[in-house]
Amino acid sequence: MTRHLGRALIVTGISLGVCLSMVAASQDQQTSNASKLRDLLTQRRDTLKRRFEFIEVRFKERGTTGNVTLAEYVAARDQLLMAELELAEQKPQRLELLKQRIENFRSLEVLAQARFRQGTASKDEEWLAKANRLQAEIDYIREESKTD
Repeated sequence: MTRHLGRALIVTGISLGVCLSMVAASQDQQTSNASKLRDLLTQRRDTLKRRFEFIEVRFKERGTTGNVTLAEYVAARDQLLMAELELAEQKPQRLELLKQRIENFRSLEVLAQARFRQGTASKDEEWLAKANRLQAEIDYIREESKTD
């Protein structure tokens, strides 16, 4: 009986060692994946920042070499803001970025309304701009309501 108990303790010890080793390996993999993910998110944000800066210059040069519409400018800025939002770790940072998204879409909404009144845009464009702004406001309220 002592012999069986000894074997059982050895098997239990080996099993425990294997389990602990697997847990450590899993934690290492999670840490590695988190690091890779952060690196990829940072690279994406940096790429979108360069793209936005390029579009911003072209937008400001309208009539010369530009020809970037406000909608394209707003879309590029929103992509950058969303990429920054994915990297934001603190609630105040996220709220500030979400405020910027609201203003970004508000400018597009105002333009769409003006263009509709002038007859150069459809009601669909105005509704889409409003829906985007409303979604940004919803996202802001949801973030504000979260507890960290």
